[in-house]
Amino acid sequence: MGDSPLPVFLPNKGKCNSRKSTRIKSKRCTRMFIKRKARSESSRRPGSGIERKVRTLKKLVPNSGSTGLDGLFRETADYILSLEVRVKLMQVMVKYLPQRLKLQTL
Repeated sequence: MGDSPLPVFLPNKGKCNSRKSTRIKSKRCTRMFIKRKARSESSRRPGSGIERKVRTLKKLVPNSGSTGLDGLFRETADYILSLEVRVKLMQVMVKYLPQRLKLQTL
């Protein structure tokens, strides 16, 4: 029929353990291996995950430095409620303060 070549099936195409990998592929495979290794090591590192998030939460919420986890969550809930009240108060001030200033200038 013609001289068109048949497609070649390579079972390890794109995999890092291929013997026929080029230098570029080899670098890419090494980088992938290092990333996988770093990811697995970081998940085993003490102080990661929940502990780090609890430390961050303690920094964000005032007066929560010496409380336990239950106290931290209570303080966080109270702090969120107080922030919501502050936002509502500021929204009311923005809404009604300009009208009041107009009345005073008349």
